[in-house]
Amino acid sequence: MNHFEKLGLTGGVLRVEGKIAAFTFGMPINQETFGIHVEKADTSINGAYAMINYEFANHIPEQYIYLNREEDPGIEGLRKAKLSYNPVTILEKYMACLKEETYR
Repeated sequence: MNHFEKLGLTGGVLRVEGKIAAFTFGMPINQETFGIHVEKADTSINGAYAMINYEFANHIPEQYIYLNREEDPGIEGLRKAKLSYNPVTILEKYMACLKEETYR
């Protein structure tokens, strides 16, 4: 967080009764897409995730017409929430690994 602005990050905090209930941050990916890198909320506060998502989306510059919510690790509730936003596309996830080099 010491280099938040240098990295070009933008974020938001949701407070409930003066305590942080949720936070989020991200940065532009290109001219029309804003990437949300982190979104965390206190799950004991009903609606905290939905509210931080809604408020952040409404406070980023209007030029961004797409939000990249990034990957989900297969958590059922998270997948359901993301699908509820009617995504334009869902990209497949790939993993690249270096082959072990053999020396002669």
